[in-house]
Amino acid sequence: MKKRNILISLLLISVAIGVTQVAFYYPRLPNVVATHFNASGVADGFSSKRTFAIGMVGLQSGLALVFLGLSWLLRVLPITTLNIPNRTYWMAPERRETTKSEVACFLLSVGLGTQWFFIATRQLIILHNLGWPAMQWIWAFLILFLCHVIGVVILLCLRFRVPAHVTEGTDTPNDTLNLE
Repeated sequence: MKKRNILISLLLISVAIGVTQVAFYYPRLPNVVATHFNASGVADGFSSKRTFAIGMVGLQSGLALVFLGLSWLLRVLPITTLNIPNRTYWMAPERRETTKSEVACFLLSVGLGTQWFFIATRQLIILHNLGWPAMQWIWAFLILFLCHVIGVVILLCLRFRVPAHVTEGTDTPNDTLNLE
């Protein structure tokens, strides 16, 4: 199975896990749910549990659709809209489809990390509403999420370096390729 298909499957499984999480805890939540917290972890925004559940499932599902849609759009958008390191080299006709597929995988990886950040954050919100003070963990989850995104960006930059044989002049130089 292709890496892209695996990432799409994992993204969809994450949405299913998030929906299951909301469905499992919904009957246990109070009618009024704390939904927003200040930097100190003190609740300062509230909603009904129904609004909370619909909002959480809608947000997670909507973001999954955004990442899936963007990964699909990479196939049909003009190549000049793609911004990667050494774009001229990597978007040459012989490398274009592979490059688009790999960029889609990086994008789906960020989407997957975002899904898991939402699942973790929602779990903290649920625990808080069930009487367990857990919101102090939000900073750890935020740092992990940011490390994931930074890691994906670093891997993307490393992946799309120009190979050594090109910089030594044995392949087409970066500035002479036609992207049209």
